[in-house]
Amino acid sequence: MKKIKAFISYTWDSPEHKEWVLNLANRLVENGIDIILDQYDLSVGNEMTYFMEKGMTADKIVAIMTPTYKKKADNRDGGAGYEYSLITKELFDSKPDQTRIIPVLRAGERKESSPFFMQTKISHDMRKNEKFDSRLFELIKILADQPPVIKPPLGKLPDFEDKIPDVEKTISDFQQKESFLKNKNRIIQSEKGVKLFEDSVNTIVEQISDTLENYKSNFGLHFHIKKDHRLTSILFSTVNYTFYFSSEGIYTNSAQDAKLILNFFRGPVGLDQGIDYDGQQEVIYRSKYKFDLDKEMNPIFTKIDNKNISLQTKEISTIAVREVVVNEIKLREDKLD
Repeated sequence: MKKIKAFISYTWDSPEHKEWVLNLANRLVENGIDIILDQYDLSVGNEMTYFMEKGMTADKIVAIMTPTYKKKADNRDGGAGYEYSLITKELFDSKPDQTRIIPVLRAGERKESSPFFMQTKISHDMRKNEKFDSRLFELIKILADQPPVIKPPLGKLPDFEDKIPDVEKTISDFQQKESFLKNKNRIIQSEKGVKLFEDSVNTIVEQISDTLENYKSNFGLHFHIKKDHRLTSILFSTVNYTFYFSSEGIYTNSAQDAKLILNFFRGPVGLDQGIDYDGQQEVIYRSKYKFDLDKEMNPIFTKIDNKNISLQTKEISTIAVREVVVNEIKLREDKLD
């Protein structure tokens, strides 16, 4: 897949909104999208109009829509107004089925946040912070021109001359699917399923612990780490961020309700898992993944609020460590400027 470059057009509504856009850009860059952003690329003495015109040459243009963005765009006010003038030309020049302009709804209702010439375009809703991860994944697919749902291969038309259509394949496919689901559920709802889940959770905790020790030894990063073997959980923090990984819904004879819980906090929290820290620190996100099995009966974890996202154990541990380390380094870099 070729390299994708995207330009983010937005307004400085507030310091919090500016920080949200920067975090969005950082996460997109981490996931392979090369971002053009004023906070990255503009400094004192640079030519703003040249920067904006150059941004319009990107593969994709992401417009972060808010009521302020609509007002400035429609009135051609400031940098956003000038960018919108360029975007409007692109809208007129492009074909209806092209998706180079990606409207992202961040605040307000669509009618009060969408500039006039964007109102006929479908927007990507990113207003709810608790759904940021799933919406980010969907946005990456949009930027990479990947369909939200994969269309199956086109089959053959039935032979209409036959009085009785051939339904053997349909029956066979159904029976295979039914057999797989029965077998999968039988395993999950058994002691074997419990063991598969517990082994996966233990593996994730050890992978997280080993990776953190590697970063401590080889890169000098410092973490507070606490593992609770009774709860099979791990909590680790830096000066500015904390990640808490745990599980719930496990019984002695069934993993039907078993879930992984990923909590990402801003700031350090205490290292006692027996204390409920909910509400004491800003929650950046909290995600739950339901235990499941793939076609080979290997453990996978499916995001509860987005069934299109399923992760293996290694991917879970990678996400946990990456969130803390990358965000901590980014924050320290900002303080060096």
